[in-house]
Amino acid sequence: MFKTIKYGSGYGQREFDLEPYKSWQEREILLASSLNEDEFLISGIDKIFEYLKTNIIFKNDYKLTKNEKIYILYMLRSISVSESINSKNICPECKKPFDLELPIENFVKMPENFQNSFELNDYTLYYKDSFEDNEIENYFFKIKNNINSIETSNEKDIENFINELNIEEEIILKSFVEQNKTKFEFASIKKCPYCKSEFKIPMDSDSFVISILSEDSLISLYKTISNMIFHSNYSKTDIDNMIPFERGIFVSLLDANLKELREVKK
Repeated sequence: MFKTIKYGSGYGQREFDLEPYKSWQEREILLASSLNEDEFLISGIDKIFEYLKTNIIFKNDYKLTKNEKIYILYMLRSISVSESINSKNICPECKKPFDLELPIENFVKMPENFQNSFELNDYTLYYKDSFEDNEIENYFFKIKNNINSIETSNEKDIENFINELNIEEEIILKSFVEQNKTKFEFASIKKCPYCKSEFKIPMDSDSFVISILSEDSLISLYKTISNMIFHSNYSKTDIDNMIPFERGIFVSLLDANLKELREVKK
């Protein structure tokens, strides 16, 4: 079972095939993040992404930004665990705890009127999505002199051209990039059900993203595995090779059967 995701526009478009991660991978993520909690708070996204790379089929050799990695991890989570997240929160104003169900949405915001080139001072700049908010030259892969029709993809030539622009021209070029680039919007603004104050859920933080890759803690997962082995014919290998949402279905069926047995014995 694979899911294909695409995002980006024109030359910079990305495409991946994603395969759900298995229960043994979910357990390893929980184990690694619990043993190296401080380290994972700082660079957990990169570490988890590298670990789950075997579940990603790249169509090209992409240099991914952190936001792209976060987006791909959310998409992996949606096909492996669930398309929604049960988020436990404490209101920053009234301090009351409450649960929220957060849908895993398409966090990619595509440009409305994409243009793949831009003309400026007798030159044409050819645009690509770089998915970054840093150097403006990263958004262009080729430049053409419209007078003599000479083209070049040399990064230094593009950089030199942009560096020679005056302030007004640079503002125009930056405006073009802003209108054409693909953006990731992970911010989720919610209201407290008690005091109605608004607060932001940091859905792009390393700790939050890693925490949602499983609906279990390490202890609860071990308990689930133990119960499935004890009350059914599943082996640990069987359970390890289940997709997390698939394991959840079997657990629900097992719980229902055990409940029926207890009712019969009364």
